Amino acid sequence: MNPARPSPPLGRALRDFLVDLRPAFNLLVLENSASGAQPLAAALDAEKFKEVAGTIAGDDTVLVITPSRKACAAVQKRMEDLLR
Repeated sequence: MNPARPSPPLGRALRDFLVDLRPAFNLLVLENSASGAQPLAAALDAEKFKEVAGTIAGDDTVLVITPSRKACAAVQKRMEDLLR
């Protein structure tokens, strides 16, 4: 993603790119369309959720790292609420 270009809002990025969302202990695995990981991770990072320690983006998957299962569940709920 071009650093000079702002990332899309998280709600829009989730609707545009997210295919599946799966929790795994304190991690969230975001499956997304091909080449969607970078804009999705950038939008998530821009939100600066206190529960998110960091993200790792591949091509079609974003790994969201949280410090606990409780934090993971909170982030998952916020994402699901944005999709409604």
